[in-house]
Amino acid sequence: MKILFLASDLNRLGGIQSYNRGLLESLRGEGMDILIVELGNNGLFSKFAFILKFVISFLRLKPDFVFCSHINFSPIGLFFKKFFGRDYIIFTHGIEVWKIGSALKRKSLARAKIVVTVSEFTKRKLLEEIPAINGKIFLLPNFVDGDKFFIKKEDKAELLEKYGLPRNSRIILTVARLASSEKYKGYDEIIRALPKIVSEVPDVAYVIVGEGDDSARISRLVRELGLGERVALTGRVSDAELLDYFNLCDVFAMPSLGEGFGIVFLNALACGKPVVAGDKDASREAVLNGELGILVDPQSEPEIIRAIESVLSGRADKRFFDGRFLRDKVLGVFGFDKFKEWVRILLNELQG
Repeated sequence: MKILFLASDLNRLGGIQSYNRGLLESLRGEGMDILIVELGNNGLFSKFAFILKFVISFLRLKPDFVFCSHINFSPIGLFFKKFFGRDYIIFTHGIEVWKIGSALKRKSLARAKIVVTVSEFTKRKLLEEIPAINGKIFLLPNFVDGDKFFIKKEDKAELLEKYGLPRNSRIILTVARLASSEKYKGYDEIIRALPKIVSEVPDVAYVIVGEGDDSARISRLVRELGLGERVALTGRVSDAELLDYFNLCDVFAMPSLGEGFGIVFLNALACGKPVVAGDKDASREAVLNGELGILVDPQSEPEIIRAIESVLSGRADKRFFDGRFLRDKVLGVFGFDKFKEWVRILLNELQG
């Protein structure tokens, strides 16, 4: 099978990029002939170059299917289906398809051969938007690479010292893109709750890993609340470094309102760490509806405080402190081998 794969900035950090890299590896493992057309980030020139490269690649490869790795590429799939008769697949990831304002994107979803999504939550949202695609949605959840994220027993002193945090600090960790359009991630709520958590857990500190245009505002908020010695904003870190940050923390917390799935929860669990997640989006699927993590109302400060304190003080359910159980369970459900099995089923459906 020949596949023309449309993607954006595959080497960037991020859940969608990680998903796409795993998807491409799985497709190649099944012997697919793949040609990637990648959209750069140089504005109008990149878009023009992308369209030109797509047309040339399409005529050269004569693909059996066009894979649109994001809803933004779907109109291209629709166009080539109409004029060249090639089927296309659209991959959806979460909030970008919960409310679809574009009539063209809605039409593109309706005409796709298969619409792939990462969670039951987003599937329900899609069906609310476009009931006609019922029966053509394929569930392909995110995965965690257990070779990249694992329990690592090493001295944390160097990393704590890097951010001026005491060696005995109890660390809350959030890993997220710090974009002004994604304030729903819940880091604001944790920062505002921190003074109350300190009264119960005096040695607590909060590490936020990520970069984006919301970083300056977060820094101001930290200063306004007098939390400069307790909150560390790391900026961007590499995939390899992420392992150390997950292993540094005592609890991974991201009480989000807008997760299409939440691969960072899987990464934390693979490192054997307790997790606090929001109960209003697909985060709950990543923690198996509470089996692997504590679910809270992301708009309730008291719930967030209670959950984090219960972990840091050792009062939470004992299974959340069993790192081996958390790792084995998450790999059994969301490991890369499982992901490859789902990709194989997807290909069978396309060829059937």
